[in-house]
Amino acid sequence: MRWIFHFFRRVPPDIVDLVGFSFWERSLRTSDEQAAAIKARTLAVGTDEVISQPRTDEITVDRSWPASS
Repeated sequence: MRWIFHFFRRVPPDIVDLVGFSFWERSLRTSDEQAAAIKARTLAVGTDEVISQPRTDEITVDRSWPASS
């Protein structure tokens, strides 16, 4: 049996209300560890960008995050 890797990251508590969810989760759609690591790094960069935005009502978030794609 081969496992599919997933990306999980908690949303910082101070922006949960702004983004509308408490964690990011997405299937990486691969069972290959190296491919998963590359995809996870890409998603981590995207979440870093959200986290680094000023804490205002104008924070920009990809609303498709709660759903796996």
